[in-house]
Amino acid sequence: MKTVELAEIQGLYGPITVPETLLQKIWMRRDFNIEKLATTDGKPIKIIQTGQWNFNEGPDFLNAEIEVAGSRLIGDIEIHFYLRDWRHHGHNTNPQFDNVVLHVVLFESDPSEVPASTADGRTIHTTVLLPLLAQDIETYATEDALLTLAKRDQFDLAAPMLEKTLPERRAILHSKGLLRWRQKIKFARQRVQRSGWAEACHQFFLEVLGYRRNRAPMFSIAVRFTLEQMSASDQPSSYYYQQQLQKWKLAGIRPFNHPKVRLEQYLGLLKKNGYWPGPLLEELGALPDPPNADQDTHAFRKQTRLPRIRKLIQEKLLGGCLGGSRLDTLVCDALLPLVAAKTGNDLMPYWYHWYGGDVPHSLARYLKDTEVIDGRNHPVCNGCNQGALQIFVEDCLQ
Repeated sequence: MKTVELAEIQGLYGPITVPETLLQKIWMRRDFNIEKLATTDGKPIKIIQTGQWNFNEGPDFLNAEIEVAGSRLIGDIEIHFYLRDWRHHGHNTNPQFDNVVLHVVLFESDPSEVPASTADGRTIHTTVLLPLLAQDIETYATEDALLTLAKRDQFDLAAPMLEKTLPERRAILHSKGLLRWRQKIKFARQRVQRSGWAEACHQFFLEVLGYRRNRAPMFSIAVRFTLEQMSASDQPSSYYYQQQLQKWKLAGIRPFNHPKVRLEQYLGLLKKNGYWPGPLLEELGALPDPPNADQDTHAFRKQTRLPRIRKLIQEKLLGGCLGGSRLDTLVCDALLPLVAAKTGNDLMPYWYHWYGGDVPHSLARYLKDTEVIDGRNHPVCNGCNQGALQIFVEDCLQ
């Protein structure tokens, strides 16, 4: 078995330790904008086969197949945080890496750095992932934590919290939730600055409809077909579905979560309101500053008439195209962070006390085991879900 490489990366709230295996999972899942994948000298790259993940010594992925500027290459893939890692690990003198056709790195390098090369002197194409990621690296780490959560003993996770008083537990969840809110605001602001308001909304909406398993192909559709193009087109959902035909992950998906169904829902919204980001900004940007933001969830929802705001979003802004927990996930993961990033308004209390959305069963079990929720003043809310997620991430990254 090969040694797991770690790197300390400056996260939003300080340094975090990230395993190189996380980058390998991102590559394996094609969880980035594959439409813009290119070498560092600008040659377009098309992934035909990502390769077989290699858990033994040698390159990270074996027998991959790619096209670089139209030329077919069959060989191995090596993944690092930095370009310099290639030489630091001695790959330039190790014949075991002579079949590598692509060096994938997370961060851009200094132009003066020596490119990756094989023992026989062949220069290897390099590509940089960071500009292509749909989310910040901490969010990818969150999703990885969710996948490992199901393998953990639930009591071991809850035990440290149960040593504290109930008010202390709720305060911890609130502080951890605040960290995740700031993280979402930062990323939403970057997306708005890079793509503009309307396109940022368009991209986020489709990503959320893809959920975790199909977020990457949904994002690729949003990048390839702008909001204006999809609004003006009469193409059915099957047309957009076919564009990512080999990339959907369909095993175990419930019928109503099928990508084709979700695309149909989005096209339904565009038929009713082709420029939905405009009214969204107008309505949510006018939300009043919430009174007594520190009150419990039941009181907050009652005082701000949160059910009425939810109905406004569902029926007026989104034309009834989406409902249930998927609507709540959209509001919390996309709409409120986007509006707050655009306007500068403090929407964190609305985001925190919003309804829970889609969460794994293991997370709901954690909140129950730690006794921070009840059926009265402290029902399940997005903020406590997000706070628990942050706890899991920090635990997994230790």
